[in-house]
Amino acid sequence: MLGALLNLRSTCFAFLFLLSFRPLIMKAQTPIYVGSNCQNNPQQHLSSEYKTNIKKMLKWASSDSASSKGYNSTRIGNESLVYGYYDCRGDVVGYFCQFCVSNAAREVPRRCPNRVSAMVWYDYCILKYSNERFFGTVLTNQSWHALGTKNISNKAEIQKDEDFVRSLITKATKETNQLYYMDYFNLSFTQRRFGMVQCSRDLTNEGCRQCLEAMLTQVPICCGQKIGWLILSGTCMIRYDHQMFYLLNNQTSSLPVPNMQTAEELEKAWRIWCAGKCLELMDPILVKSFIGSEVERCIHIGLLCVQEDAKDRPTMSDVVVMLVSETMALPKPKHPAFSTGIMDSDEVPTSKRSKNLSNNDVTVSISLPR
Repeated sequence: MLGALLNLRSTCFAFLFLLSFRPLIMKAQTPIYVGSNCQNNPQQHLSSEYKTNIKKMLKWASSDSASSKGYNSTRIGNESLVYGYYDCRGDVVGYFCQFCVSNAAREVPRRCPNRVSAMVWYDYCILKYSNERFFGTVLTNQSWHALGTKNISNKAEIQKDEDFVRSLITKATKETNQLYYMDYFNLSFTQRRFGMVQCSRDLTNEGCRQCLEAMLTQVPICCGQKIGWLILSGTCMIRYDHQMFYLLNNQTSSLPVPNMQTAEELEKAWRIWCAGKCLELMDPILVKSFIGSEVERCIHIGLLCVQEDAKDRPTMSDVVVMLVSETMALPKPKHPAFSTGIMDSDEVPTSKRSKNLSNNDVTVSISLPR
């Protein structure tokens, strides 16, 4: 019994140590569906050839995204042409880009059946196709936004937010020419704000700037009073949050490395735990060395210890009791520090979505609880 207890404690403390200092191997999580333009495109009778070309395009996107730079376009067929395009977020490449695009390719026929053209967004990628060539065209007549529930208490932050986003636009379109950029700034000694801008990478720098500026002009109306928000169109998006939500793979950031790694680790650990797959956090070498239920309990306790609000975290004496008592019921962990912010997968219920339609432009508003 004593040996088993020591073994359990060793496992738990090893997990806590790894959670803080060891980069996690990112595991594939089901991409979070953000929205589509299909509610604005009526269903039509499609020829069998056009349907076949759509299937070929979707198959191409699923395969090509594994080895591309994170985006690409194609034209399928000689008759009943289908133009296709996918684009992953700038911080997502390789397997994770393919995972998102493949999921989108599987889902778009269900979400947008019998559409001549369709566009679907997920948290890490966008996929679109049409019978008309659209590459390089700026699309801003339709926009979607998602909101956090926390309001800005200091009105001076609103101007700082706008200035920060404008600096990201400049870096994305002029200084780096990447058509995406992510960074953070210190709002105060204790608070940081994180942001990302990105365009479809078939746009020119100027087209990207125009798209992002058009989205930014809508922020005071739709989103400016909230601490966390996301706004996007068919060719660009802006996201702003008080928690880190992006991965730093291809860009040098001013965020200190330990904070950067911890942010990524906590985000992945939280999402994997919420998906009920926490054993994926285990190093494969150790899988045969421990009992699964014990490891799950240790990870559960570890996530309780890194909850965002320090008042919710257990004391060391509480942790000891949790480790000793195998039958003690554990509370559900709340969001950890540096969690994914407004786009957590368990916080986007369909019933919370509302749509505001105008005569010319379309804006879909998604209110997300915290």
